[in-house]
Amino acid sequence: MTEGTGDASYRRGVARIPTWSEYSVEVDIEPDPSPGVRPRPPLRQRLSNMRTGSGWTIAGSAVLLVSWVAWASEIGVDQIATSGLMLAVIVGVAIGLFGLCRLIGSIVLEGLMKRTRRGAVLSHLAIGLFLALAGLSLLQHTQWATVS
Repeated sequence: MTEGTGDASYRRGVARIPTWSEYSVEVDIEPDPSPGVRPRPPLRQRLSNMRTGSGWTIAGSAVLLVSWVAWASEIGVDQIATSGLMLAVIVGVAIGLFGLCRLIGSIVLEGLMKRTRRGAVLSHLAIGLFLALAGLSLLQHTQWATVS
C-alpha cells in the first residue's frame, strides 16, 4: 500500500535508488577560443596587487620628504617655489619610473614568461630606492650634512 504518494514503488523507511537511465548526463566541453590568452583579473584585484610592496615606496618617500625639508629650510623661504618645483619634479620622475617598471614587468613576466604578476614589490623597491637616493642627494647640498 502506498502512503500519501501515487507511486507504487514507495515503501516507508526504504530509500529509493535511481537507475542510470534517470540521470541526465550532459557534458558541455567547448574548446577555448584563444588558448594563449588568459582573462584579465578584475580591476579591484589588479589594484590590490599593485599595493603589494608599497612599504618600500613609503619608506623612500619619507627619506625624500625629510631630506627635502632640511634642504628647503636651508636655502630659505624666498626660494620656496624653486624647492617645491624640485620636489614635484622628483615625484613626477618617480611616478614615471614606476609606470616604466610596471610596463617592463608586464612585458617580461606576462608576455615572455607567461606568468601572472602577484604584486609590485620590485617596482616599489626600485622607486623606494630612487626616492631615498634623491633625498640623500638633496641632503648632500645642505651645509650641516656636508661638514664632517
